[in-house]
Amino acid sequence: MVTQADIVSRLHRASSLRTGDILDALTRTRFFGGSPDPEITLAVREALFAADYPDRGRHDIGAPCRVKAPGYDNARALLVERGEGPEGLTRVMIDHSIMTCVSREAPAHRAGRLFVPLRFWMPYGFWTEADGTKVLFSRDYCPLWRVQEGRAPVRDDPDRDVKFVKQEWYFDEGSFRGPVDTVLSRGFKILKQHRVVSLPRLIEWFPECLATGRWISDLKRWPGGSEMVRAG
Repeated sequence: MVTQADIVSRLHRASSLRTGDILDALTRTRFFGGSPDPEITLAVREALFAADYPDRGRHDIGAPCRVKAPGYDNARALLVERGEGPEGLTRVMIDHSIMTCVSREAPAHRAGRLFVPLRFWMPYGFWTEADGTKVLFSRDYCPLWRVQEGRAPVRDDPDRDVKFVKQEWYFDEGSFRGPVDTVLSRGFKILKQHRVVSLPRLIEWFPECLATGRWISDLKRWPGGSEMVRAG
């Protein structure tokens, strides 16, 4: 059976277009039929990312693991770098950061799968621009979506310096770090309320963050900073 991920992958190989752009275009034009759903689109993008990490042994980048360090409540994670021996320093990517723990506190999760952390795509709040446009932003204050009345949502530039007149939040720090399933449910509801069916450009930074061990805030071009070529 040919999946949505298969179709996107074949189009990517046959063209010079980026995977994220292809998935966005096919989703928004309803190429796959039915009613597009951001939850399904995320699953397709995660499957496409997972294809780039086919050999995920416990020492391989992107290997699923669980964080058993105090205070992390068995959080889902992906391996960035594993230290030697049970006490070796290990770096993992969780939904909210890249953290360091000892190796025994990040055991492999054999039933786990590659996932994209919340902060690469989940709305944390929104800005209102002078003309009434809403800009959904991430926890790292990267623009995700521009939403205007009567128009389809548009993917925004994560590096854009938004001139807003009002700022509001969907979460606070405590609720955003709550149970993943609860936050996911709330996030998908927010996206559907704004007719968002695809994924933001920020999600395309995920492979670079995983490969280099740097977080979103390390890659973002802040106002007054130097120009950079970004993925997505």
